[in-house]
Amino acid sequence: MKINVFDKYKCYIDQLLNYGFYKVGNTYIYEKELKDKSMYVRFEINESLFEIKVFDDEDEYLPFNIKNTTSDYIIQIKNEVSIYLEDILKNCFESLKIKNKLLDYVKDKYQSEPEYLWADTPNTCIVRTNKKWYGIFMDIPYQSLQISKEGKIDVLNLKNDSQKIQDLIDHKHYFPAYHMNKKYWISILLDNYVNIEEVKKLIDESYLIVNKRG
Repeated sequence: MKINVFDKYKCYIDQLLNYGFYKVGNTYIYEKELKDKSMYVRFEINESLFEIKVFDDEDEYLPFNIKNTTSDYIIQIKNEVSIYLEDILKNCFESLKIKNKLLDYVKDKYQSEPEYLWADTPNTCIVRTNKKWYGIFMDIPYQSLQISKEGKIDVLNLKNDSQKIQDLIDHKHYFPAYHMNKKYWISILLDNYVNIEEVKKLIDESYLIVNKRG
């Protein structure tokens, strides 16, 4: 099972080694026995890959990779592995917290407090000026942006003029707006590769556009 962590976290090699990982080639490996002592989990990490495998004796236990399972036994294994995963992320990785950095930016510069308006999407918030939105932070499935990765990623929707939006869209960092008018809004992927200073300038432009129309 491949885990998308490098979009949101920075890995520290020395902390991997202190945690108990050992190096094989370019890959760092950590193994942990599960409660069912005939089974163990292996975490494999390199520059671009974080993979989790479960083994039954020496054979890989492939049912672990089933996404939507109703088996209590497999769910129990997944839950146990998730606890180990969370501990590795806590001790060996640092969350990039790009969304939080940008929320701090709009709070400091524009005194904009995030507003969480929808109970069914608790990670979605808006920032506004003159009662009008100039930014929308969301976490959405990668696949909503036609990205072939599992899980979710933070995005920021901002306003701009239609020509600049077309010039920015590259389907890597900038995308046609998710859930908004694609002519006047753009979605920005808030991953490890985003240029935060460039995003701040786009936030400023969105704020000015909305203020002028307010």
